[in-house]
Amino acid sequence: MQSAAELFAQKGWEATTTRDIAEQAGIAVGTLFNYFPTKEALAVAMAGARLSLARQDYQSRLRGDESLDEELFAFVWAGLRAMVPAREYFGLALPAVLPQSVRQDCAGSPLARAHLDQINSIVGRHGFSTLTAVQAQLYWSLYRGVLAHWADDRSPNQEETVALLDQSLLLWIAALRRRSSDAETAGPRA
Repeated sequence: MQSAAELFAQKGWEATTTRDIAEQAGIAVGTLFNYFPTKEALAVAMAGARLSLARQDYQSRLRGDESLDEELFAFVWAGLRAMVPAREYFGLALPAVLPQSVRQDCAGSPLARAHLDQINSIVGRHGFSTLTAVQAQLYWSLYRGVLAHWADDRSPNQEETVALLDQSLLLWIAALRRRSSDAETAGPRA
């Protein structure tokens, strides 16, 4: 994974081949394929390792009195902070690594599934039930948009990404609250 990270940073995502990675790592291409059948699978493993550390960092920083928007922001921002060393190439790898929709087999994407499971856990702690398919898709679309912007954000301290993430989460939370209050006022179906 270290060899791949170095090559992705030097040559870029598109120009780096699995042959390049195997050569730099000093292993046979076949050996690389025993562990990572594709360049995308390698990127998933690299991102997964970074995001696992980010989850630990996020959990260690929780005070327990965060509002829903604060906790969601802390979780997503911890992931983005952890991915900073890979930012130059992760933006290009994003379409290959993360599904576009939650219906596009998120269960087959360990990164997407872990992320959405954590989001469900966070909203559950704040009194909401498990996300509906529509709520999950709206969140996922906003999250992918934030990631795409983050990958190319050249503003100081990524201030534009911070603002976009904050506004996206507030929009999504407003939709959650509206749906929740609509369900409460509708009452049981006849």
